[in-house]
Amino acid sequence: AAFALVALPVHAQVYTTARSPAVDQPQTELAGFARQNGIPFLNLLPPLRSRAREPLFYDNCHYTPRGNEVVAGLILDFLRGSGVAP
Repeated sequence: AAFALVALPVHAQVYTTARSPAVDQPQTELAGFARQNGIPFLNLLPPLRSRAREPLFYDNCHYTPRGNEVVAGLILDFLRGSGVAP
């Protein structure tokens, strides 16, 4: 079986207007770990921020139907593009 990491950001990370390194720290650290260990990694924070005008979350971490559609599409594209999934 192939292995990959996907970082799912929370509502506050997607919708904040603050651009502090602390906001992105979990994804940054996970990306470094993945890179050092040769693990395919998908950071969903940038693509979800680009869709911040859409209602992606019900609350802090649960996606709306639209949010699930967006996230599922991004993950599927990543898995196919990284060779993890056919």
